[in-house]
Amino acid sequence: MDAVVDSAKLLFNEFLPYWRRAEGALAVVGFCYAGSVAISLLWQVTNGVRVHFWSRLWKKDLVGKYGKWAVVTGSTDGIGKSYAKELASKGMNVLLVSRTKAKLERVAQEISSKYGVETDIVQADFSEGRSVYGNIAEHLKGKDIGILVNNVGMLVTPRLFLDIPEDDIWAYASVNVASVPAMDSAHTSKPCKPSWILHIPTYPHTQRISTTYATYIPYFLHLPTKTGSGLSALSR
Repeated sequence: MDAVVDSAKLLFNEFLPYWRRAEGALAVVGFCYAGSVAISLLWQVTNGVRVHFWSRLWKKDLVGKYGKWAVVTGSTDGIGKSYAKELASKGMNVLLVSRTKAKLERVAQEISSKYGVETDIVQADFSEGRSVYGNIAEHLKGKDIGILVNNVGMLVTPRLFLDIPEDDIWAYASVNVASVPAMDSAHTSKPCKPSWILHIPTYPHTQRISTTYATYIPYFLHLPTKTGSGLSALSR
């Protein structure tokens, strides 16, 4: 029995230096992990303070920096409506672009009454393709537009590709793909000045992003460098 105990002690003493070295290595790993968690938490808290508190104390002059007008597509519900209201709260006039005229008129009245800004509406069904952009361009004329929010999107009922009618395929492409460069072109065709464009993809959390969109966005985000303009672009 004593021999077994002595053998165990000998084995323990033999491996003890290795355990100590491993303990030191694990301590370093734990310290690094704890540090990364602390930095991440600090960043989130700092970002939250900047977005929700600091921005209220030090409001950006969007009108002075970009222009008097903002354009928001898909602006009568959801995210688009929220962006329109937020921009109006910063003192910007808002051009609302959406499909249903009754909703456009209601949202425009709500925004102008609550925030005391000018509003304009464009009834446009983006699924109709190129035919809608002439009317949009007419409403852009004469307005000092500095911000464009590309929010319009179209959801597709999940089904087999062969079961989707051809008209639906073209409508989906016109709304979710073609509307982005078409609206960007209408906005950036004006003389270069500081401006801001936001792209909001259509439910990327449940669908694969198309190669066209995935290629277009990185290219577009580098336009300020390539053209030397004051254009700022962001994709969410």
